Amino acid sequence: MNESAKVRLVYVNQEYLDKLRLVETKVSTKNRPYVFLGITIGEHLYCIPLTSQTNRARAKRNLRKRPNTFTDNVIGPKGFAIAVLLYGNMIPVREDVIIDCEINGGILKDEWIFIRKNVDKIVEKAKRVYLSRTSGRNPFANLWCCDFKKLEECIG
Repeated sequence: MNESAKVRLVYVNQEYLDKLRLVETKVSTKNRPYVFLGITIGEHLYCIPLTSQTNRARAKRNLRKRPNTFTDNVIGPKGFAIAVLLYGNMIPVREDVIIDCEINGGILKDEWIFIRKNVDKIVEKAKRVYLSRTSGRNPFANLWCCDFKKLEECIG
């Protein structure tokens, strides 16, 4: 399955995010890029938040490490994590609430290269995390992940 033609980096409308946050507090509060998968998981299109706060950066601030089960490091050209994909915080979207990111030189360029090279793995992990949370059989997923079904109900 090659999904690379559909994947893109986007920003999500802040009013839409505010609406989602009313039903799920794990929805990101920052204006950050998302990885739009362009595929349907469950019955909705999904976006995965991308954060520049790596586990190394979190350790410097005495914050706990995010679990690898629900995240992936985005590795830059020097072999170090430069960003993190937060699968547990992915959100359902519609095309009318997203806008494409402009990738300028170094800003998001390395992240984009990694995402394009690893898109099939990203899609598969997104599906696994979704299933893990929506099946209700994984208490760890219930603790760390957004309630995807509740978010889907919110957007109709």
